[in-house]
Amino acid sequence: MINNWLATFKKGWTTKNIDLVLDLFAEDIRYWETPYQQLPDKAALRKEWEAARKQNNILLDLQLFASSGNKHTILWQLSYQNEKLELQNWAGTYLIELDAVGKCIYFHQTGEPRPGCTAP
Repeated sequence: MINNWLATFKKGWTTKNIDLVLDLFAEDIRYWETPYQQLPDKAALRKEWEAARKQNNILLDLQLFASSGNKHTILWQLSYQNEKLELQNWAGTYLIELDAVGKCIYFHQTGEPRPGCTAP
């Protein structure tokens, strides 16, 4: 189930199909954008994901690191050009928990830019 989830997540992000990405998340998602910033609801999640529309030449690599039941650790790397055509390189981890129908009920992201890159 997680492999299909990740494939859809990647497709949605790289094609800037925000609705496809958001459909992966349950309505009562607990979504941590950073270790200290939990988004309050799905509307805030949509607002956060709208930023992906400003990314160009998106390359996203997702690797399943570990799984235990419906909980998964993902290693990710992302590169894209921002609005100023500056190359951005990021990497980090996702902690993902899926419910019985494959919707994400918990998402925790950590990541940072590669040295020399600026935060968007």
